[in-house]
Amino acid sequence: MTPNNHTMLSDKEIAALLPEYFSGTISEENRLLVDTWRHESNDHQQMFDAVADLYMDFRAFDTIRSIDVEAAMNRVNTRIGISMSINWFRRIERAAAVLILPLIMATAWLAYENWTTEPLYCEMHTQAGMIGRVVLPDSTVVILNAGSTLRYPSEFTGKTREVELIGEGYFDVTKDAKHQFVVSLANGSRVNVYGTRFNIDAYPGDDCVTTLVEGSIGFNYVNNVGAARETIMVPNQQLTLSSSGHVSIYNVDGPNAIAWKDDAIVLDNTSIKQILKALTRRFGVRFQVANPAIEEYTFSGGSMSIKSIENVLESLRISSGIKWRYITSERDSDAIIEITD
Repeated sequence: MTPNNHTMLSDKEIAALLPEYFSGTISEENRLLVDTWRHESNDHQQMFDAVADLYMDFRAFDTIRSIDVEAAMNRVNTRIGISMSINWFRRIERAAAVLILPLIMATAWLAYENWTTEPLYCEMHTQAGMIGRVVLPDSTVVILNAGSTLRYPSEFTGKTREVELIGEGYFDVTKDAKHQFVVSLANGSRVNVYGTRFNIDAYPGDDCVTTLVEGSIGFNYVNNVGAARETIMVPNQQLTLSSSGHVSIYNVDGPNAIAWKDDAIVLDNTSIKQILKALTRRFGVRFQVANPAIEEYTFSGGSMSIKSIENVLESLRISSGIKWRYITSERDSDAIIEITD
């Protein structure tokens, strides 16, 4: 390729050159191609700057833990057409346990969608064994539980501040009376927020559970007869929406309900079934319980750290007499643990 042919290059072809450009291995003629392209328009320069910033973020993160930066940047061309997508992938070992990284958590990627007219969107995903923390453009703080995804714009424009959640997230929302904060869920429900602290547990296939710690929220949903409804919640209320559209509301201890974000589970007549469910979400393991009666064992009093799955299971063994063992290798990404009495 020569600089005289730069107008014939597509965005996808330019994107394919960026890993070499930022790693310093690009040829002189291809470097000129990229430089000419990025100076053609503000849109091109904006795209280039976004990729450059992310590359530098990964280089900084590399001082903490080695990553394959070039391989990560090569994902920049995976969704190129009219739009451009920059896919960043961060692999971690399960032994890393739970990390909170303000910069990048588990797997993170930024995607331009119709970049010439649409805002930059960010999508944060946390893998098994990890908790993620992200600060949104309005200074709202979101903590994501393992196996969760949050999608949000790089800046909030318009009348609402809307984000999308799959999985579980704790929100500490910055107050802004003129711009309502909205959380959209995969089941079609929406949470309208008015400056508050709350938790949403909305993993696919499970009931949606929303807990209000402070402030006020309106939970919008379609009930079991197909009618749209909104329930206004007050602090220390927990609303459960079943897959059939049935809603239940309970009074709870709000801080206890969000103990997961501090790597703990509060034991208050908590069954082994509930504990194993929390461990499955956090660590991505599967359990085989030999005797269903074991799942009904309950525990109360204090809290239990869930930083280590082995420590939790040992505590259960000591207090209840159950036995546990890995059926597959504990290093497997989808390990299976057997529970017996």
